[in-house]
Amino acid sequence: TGILMAYIYLLTLTLCALLAIYYKFCTRHNPSQIPHVRTWIPYIGHLKSFLLNPYEFIDKNFKKHGHIFSFGLLGKTVVVVGPSEDTRDFFFKSEEHIISLVAGYKALFGRVFGPDRFIPRAHIFAEVLTTKLLQEGIDQSSKDVEYFFNKSWGSEGRSDIFKDLYATTFKVSARILAGKEIAEHYFDNFVAAFKTLDSDFSAISLLFPFIPTASAKRRNAANEKLYKMFGDIIKERQKMKDPPLDAIQRMINAHLKYDGFLDVKQITISVLIILFAAQTNTAVLTSWTLLYLLYYPEVLKKVKEEREAVAKISSDPYSYKILSQLKYFSNCIYEAMRLCMFAPGWRAVVQPVKIRNYHLPKDTLIITSYGHLNMNPKVYDDVQSYKPERFFNETVPVYVFGSGKHPCVGQKMALLEIKLIVSYILDHYDMEVPTELPQVDITNIHGVWPKVKPLLRYRRKEV
Repeated sequence: TGILMAYIYLLTLTLCALLAIYYKFCTRHNPSQIPHVRTWIPYIGHLKSFLLNPYEFIDKNFKKHGHIFSFGLLGKTVVVVGPSEDTRDFFFKSEEHIISLVAGYKALFGRVFGPDRFIPRAHIFAEVLTTKLLQEGIDQSSKDVEYFFNKSWGSEGRSDIFKDLYATTFKVSARILAGKEIAEHYFDNFVAAFKTLDSDFSAISLLFPFIPTASAKRRNAANEKLYKMFGDIIKERQKMKDPPLDAIQRMINAHLKYDGFLDVKQITISVLIILFAAQTNTAVLTSWTLLYLLYYPEVLKKVKEEREAVAKISSDPYSYKILSQLKYFSNCIYEAMRLCMFAPGWRAVVQPVKIRNYHLPKDTLIITSYGHLNMNPKVYDDVQSYKPERFFNETVPVYVFGSGKHPCVGQKMALLEIKLIVSYILDHYDMEVPTELPQVDITNIHGVWPKVKPLLRYRRKEV
């Protein structure tokens, strides 16, 4: 019996090898189908190549197949569209009910929290992220920023700014998005649970979320702590006659409005999703913006002049009224992100759709490479240079916060947070000018972190 099983096993391996060879070398491309990147490995597909270096994988296949190709990933077909005018218009200008940003992120985050649990609804987020909420949150957050730097930096020292500014932006984001109780009473416990989720949010957890690994157990325990935390907050809110109208209360009101009942887990997940989105880009972009302003003194001078020009609007230099008027500062942020954002962006097909002569069925995943979009010389002149002025031309696209029919709902909040934190640092500290800007680690799936995190010296100003 053992010999027979060995023969069967060997025969199966041989057949699989022959099928792989046939598939790899003997099948011909059908011109009516999207060019497909072939692989030796059924089902798994190009998982390793894509996750280890998504930018390089996409770049190599753009050169080989042109600006639209597909590849296999865990039994699914993923279509990649490039920076050509027709393909980028398809990605950014198609209606949400045709190809969906929300459905694309559901395919990502839904696997972590459970596909039946996470039901992203943009209209609920839109009711939460109101102008009034942002104004009140930003006006209160300057005290959080001041407290953080007084406690963590002191009068002088050296800072890993990517680490320190991550912590600062998290405090601001939590106050705006998670509500008063989290920011003032539960913050330490909330940070601990969130860090567990964030540190265990890897490619493995994303693609194989239900494997009972140690990471999955930590993630599930952290989720349960957060569910209880928000459950307690919601119970107390329901007892209040006049609860504060912050983010958590707006989330409660929106769910009652659209669902007619409260689901604690759904509210918790909604808060976590928007916090994940905020931290993934806002935190690291704050550091890049500061680095670019320090490295380009002529740009920093213009930012200071713009701040001085609007200073009469409010006695508080970090108020919403002031920060929302800083248009050139916004351009500086856009340009920093253009130069450091190499991550892929995601969509999913909601209704069957056609691109060029190719038909994409429902549930097809579509990605584009922000690195190729941001470094497209046909769109951006002098593409390698830091030129914030380019975005005063309204025909120049800003891809980094979404574009067209799929803008990022948190863009306005991100810009305000970055301006608040960078302005505070520039006002209160003399910062060491970096001798050179760090290179972006394009092998990272997030495509925005530096290869080497710089340590900058700082000294608190006398006045």
